[in-house]
Amino acid sequence: MTPLAIEEEWQIMTDLVELASNVIPSDPASRQELADAAYKAERPAREMTTWVEATCGFLMPDVIGIEGNR
Repeated sequence: MTPLAIEEEWQIMTDLVELASNVIPSDPASRQELADAAYKAERPAREMTTWVEATCGFLMPDVIGIEGNR
């Protein structure tokens, strides 16, 4: 069960993983859809990382993307 504090962010990440599992590598539109979703998931990934570190005291790996290192 996902903690309510990060439920929305968790769903975005879950949707991204599902989309990645269905990408068609030979289809440029499929690859672009995945890339767009990955960019949109960058901030939620950072927010989840911050929550986990603050709440659980567990150091998460850096999220690196278009916004740079956190």
